[in-house]
Amino acid sequence: MKHGVPVAVMLFGYLLPATTVRAEPFDLSLGAAFAYGTTLDQNEKDGLGASAYGALGLSDTMSLSLAGAFYEHSLGSGESYRLFNVGAGILYNLDVLAIVPFAALRVGYLARLGDGDGLLDGGLSLSVSVGFDYLVTEYLTAGLCAEYLGLLTSFDSFPAHAGFSLRLGIRLPH
Repeated sequence: MKHGVPVAVMLFGYLLPATTVRAEPFDLSLGAAFAYGTTLDQNEKDGLGASAYGALGLSDTMSLSLAGAFYEHSLGSGESYRLFNVGAGILYNLDVLAIVPFAALRVGYLARLGDGDGLLDGGLSLSVSVGFDYLVTEYLTAGLCAEYLGLLTSFDSFPAHAGFSLRLGIRLPH
């Protein structure tokens, strides 16, 4: 099991057909993802959720990025809560192969909602994500992403949230 994830990623990349698409200014990318989230605190429950993302190409390597995510933290023991985040920022992608690595930095709003208590924490957030998309065809992508979310206005009460997602997207070349 220790080597299962790298082997699965290698098989995923090997079995899908390659494409030679390059990003251009004003290309539009949209997608959705299934996500798993954790605060890495054993006193809090882990969560499952979904995210959506979009990017508009500024150049062949830079895009304006908009993303949002929702997690229902109800796995394991500890406090249950819901997490919502939306942000905008810059995405850098190295679009030279069929596998396109990317990194994104976004500023936005993060809210942690309790079961019956309403808003537990909320405010200005910072999101840093890294991952890759595999260009299945000129228009279809599949990939993986890891994202850090931090609540900048209340870092002591909610220090960090890590999310991991399986992405499926479309590209609309200009």
